[in-house]
Order: sequence, then C-alpha cells, then structure tokens
Amino acid sequence: MIAKSRVKVYRYDPDRDSTYRFDTFDVPVTEGMTVLDALNYIYENHDSSLAYRWNCRAGQCGSCTVVVNGKPAAACRSQMPRDGEVSIAPLLQFPVIKDLVVDLRPGISRLERTRPYIQRGKTPERPEKLLQGDIEPMKELRKCLECWGCISACPVVAEAWYEFSGPTMMTKLARLALDRRDIEERVKMAFTDGLYSCTTCKTCVEVCPKSIDIPGKAIEKLRVYAVKTGLGPLEGQMAFLNSIANTGKSVDRTSTPLLETVPERVEVPNPVDRVAFFTGCLMDYRLQNTGRSIINTLRRNAVEVLVPKNQSCCGSPAFRTGMTDLAEKQAERNVKIFESLGVDKVIVGCAGCGLTLRTNFEETMRRARGEGLRFKVYDFTEYL
Repeated sequence: MIAKSRVKVYRYDPDRDSTYRFDTFDVPVTEGMTVLDALNYIYENHDSSLAYRWNCRAGQCGSCTVVVNGKPAAACRSQMPRDGEVSIAPLLQFPVIKDLVVDLRPGISRLERTRPYIQRGKTPERPEKLLQGDIEPMKELRKCLECWGCISACPVVAEAWYEFSGPTMMTKLARLALDRRDIEERVKMAFTDGLYSCTTCKTCVEVCPKSIDIPGKAIEKLRVYAVKTGLGPLEGQMAFLNSIANTGKSVDRTSTPLLETVPERVEVPNPVDRVAFFTGCLMDYRLQNTGRSIINTLRRNAVEVLVPKNQSCCGSPAFRTGMTDLAEKQAERNVKIFESLGVDKVIVGCAGCGLTLRTNFEETMRRARGEGLRFKVYDFTEYL
C-alpha cells in the first residue's frame, strides 16, 4: 500500500483574495520523494493554478526555498514523510506575489547597496595570484546560494530589518572584507547595516542549505575588524568587557558567589567518574542555587566534582564583540586551570559558556599551541 501524506499549502493571490488560506491535498509518497516532488504532484494532479518556484532540483540555486513545517528549507532537498502532515508556506519578510512565490526585491535591493563584487582601485594588468591561505578564510562564505532562507528565519530581521540588513548581506560583506583584492570599506558598510544587532543565535546556520557558520565566519570576523578600526564594540557592551578585564567576571557581584560556598573538591565514595565544573559568571554570581543543584546531582550519581576557585569568565562577550585579545586571554587562562586538574571532562550549566568552550577555546588553543583542548566539554544534561 502506497503511503500518503497530507500536504497543507499556503494560498494567496493579492489580486483576488482578502486574506490567505491553506489548502490541503493528499499526496502519495514514494521512496526519496521531496517537498518539491509533492508540489509538482499537486500542480499536475490537483491544482494547476498553484504558483511556486523551482529550477535546478539539485540544491544549488536556492530558488525553491519555502517554509516547510515552520522552517525555511530548499523544497528539492526536504524529504517528504511517509505518513503525517506537511505544511508549506512562502518565505517570511517578503511580499507574496502569489501562493509560494514572493517578491525578493526587498532583499535584492539591500544586496545591491552593498555592491557585492570586488571593488578595485584600478584594472589589474593580469589576473592576481591567490594562494590557498588567501582563499581559505572566505571559502565557506562563497557557498552562499542567496536562497534568502536565513533572512526568513532571522529573529532580528523579523523585528528590525530596517536596522539589521541580515545574514545574507553580512556573509557577502565578510567575504569581500576577507578578499585582499577588494578596496571598499566593507567593515564600515557592515557596521552601518547593523553589524552589532546580530545576537549570534545561529538560527541562520540551522536553515542554511550549505550549513554556513554565518555568526562565526562572517559576523564575528567583521566585528574583529570593526574593533581594529575603532568602530566597535558598542558603548553599551563596554561595561561587560571592562568588568571582565578588571575582575575576571562579566557581571557585578551582588551576593556571595557560588565559588565561595562550595568545596574545591566534592568527594564521593567509590566514584564512577571524575569531572570538573565550569561555573561561568551567571552561575557563580547570579544563579548559585542552580550551580549547587548541578553539583549535588553529580554527587548523587557518584561523580566526583572538581570546582577550581580561580576559574573566571569564559570570555564569550569578548569573543562575540570582536575583542579577541581579551577573549583569548580568558580562554588560555581557563584552559591552563582546567587542564592542570587532570580531568578529561568539563561540565557546564550555561549554553553560552558551553558553546564558547567547545568552539572558541578549541580554536584559540589550536592557534596558540597547535593542539586543541585536552578535555571534552559536556552540557550538564548531556553528560547525565
């Protein structure tokens, strides 16, 4: 028996309809069938008035990008479930021309303003030689298909597109800023287009068909350049950065810190494991009860916990704002402390700290000594 899925498709013709609706179609699902195949089936067998875009069918052009079950995705690369229900809607933030077809001009006009091509001072007499080292920093950014899925998904764009031009534009600007042939002031352009509005939530990475790390490879790289040219960080961010530099913590002390109330070594009889606990600023200065609960839970599960008293801020605010000197100083200091404990696992209770340790600490140490972390970082629940 052939499996069937119920496909709910957004329908709206602004020339005829006062509001949108969803039409439901039963679609037989075969092995390897994609959302684009389902749309083609609906068009050919149910309703030939359905409007939608597609071109290459190979995930290389981005033209078939729609919102599938609430998440932007390439229709030609999204597999249909063999049973159940699928919702298909147009990209957010763009005016609907008809059904799933949107007017991309609001995005294209912003892209055109960035002049997304190499600006030279003069025409070269011959093609420039680019070495692997020149290409590598911008290699991932060049994969962008301009599918506009990241614009549709970005929560900052949803609230204030007039302030933040969006992930697509930042990707283009970063690629050109990293290209030594380009002479345009790309960092200033990015700053004007809301470079510091991005929260680095990585929603854009989740929906990108090429999995481009836009916050890490584009936004934060541009912010490093912004700091070097005196454009960043923003005034409101300096309080946190100055606090890290002066006290080792990003927030002020308002009550007795966790590190002053727990032993440096929480012993248990017949331990099944031995780990270290990275508290982070908030767990130490604001969420002490949460930190104690984590330690107690580990103890009840027969895990010996080491809590070094001299640990400090992971440096996330510095990494995120482009203050690499301060950020890397914090990373190297904390790595030295935790590696001296001789543990192979470090537990975190803060998602932001966990991301910083796993990615930024790892990258910092590889640059500094040619070797990454000598311990593995676990979120508390992940470890359990």
